[in-house]
Amino acid sequence: MRHDVPNPFMAQCPDGPCPGADATHGADPIEARLLAEFLGEQGGADEARVAEVLRRRIDLDEPVAYITGKAYFWTLELEVSPDVLIPRPCSEILVETAVGHLRKADEPTANADTEASQIIDLGTGTGCLLLAALSECQAARGLGVDLSPAAIRIAARNAERAGLQDRVALANLDFTSPTLAADLAASMPLPGQPARVLMSNPPYITTGEMLDLDPSVRDHEPHLALEGGADGLACYRAIADQIPSLLDAGVLEKGSAIVLEAGSTQALRIAALICEKSPSSTVEIRRDLSGIDRCVKVTLA
Repeated sequence: MRHDVPNPFMAQCPDGPCPGADATHGADPIEARLLAEFLGEQGGADEARVAEVLRRRIDLDEPVAYITGKAYFWTLELEVSPDVLIPRPCSEILVETAVGHLRKADEPTANADTEASQIIDLGTGTGCLLLAALSECQAARGLGVDLSPAAIRIAARNAERAGLQDRVALANLDFTSPTLAADLAASMPLPGQPARVLMSNPPYITTGEMLDLDPSVRDHEPHLALEGGADGLACYRAIADQIPSLLDAGVLEKGSAIVLEAGSTQALRIAALICEKSPSSTVEIRRDLSGIDRCVKVTLA
């Protein structure tokens, strides 16, 4: 995993603790005071500002990332706000998997920098997955899609912050729409070239589990990016249902990989949903830092 940037305030995975997640994600007066001191050192905050930070952290249990307006993922410092999910270290396995597929696809050189390839990120949010993958693959281009216009604006600023704006296209689209294939084909940065990787961290918390989430998640992070319906699989079904049209439209091709984040008990069910639409495909399930089956990779055949 690539935690090469300062990482004092890393959020937990929404469905459980994650190694590398800082204790400040739970309301703790000592940690909140440290945060206030941090803000004072960084921005010269006056007493009123410090008091406001303490109130937000202790009384409201607001995540540190939203207070500071930034989060760290892979090697990137990203802008965050309550309009987007806070990036988690458990999601970095998706980046590793996507980059690994691109490099394998470029054999015999095994170098993802030698050929322009495309990555699609459905539900891009901050852009963390897409930008991290592009930062490792210098010739690749990427398309980030999100239903939230506010998320698209944040992803655009993060692309510029990372110096990747010339290799990123962003589109305000609903990836559960039946017109997704045509919409993606019209938005790709390299028109007419299939994407080698489609990745997504879709909403996967069940409706019933939403009430039991840590208050710092439930009360502050966008439910649009968290709640996945009665069984948490609504968005995965939508993605699976789109596979035939994505292939027909040339958005994906045989050999393309679909790389999805999964809730802690969902990986096998997600793999089954995808393979129902593409029975000859191969499946790999990879674990995150906690040893949880977090990443489902399906290579289309």
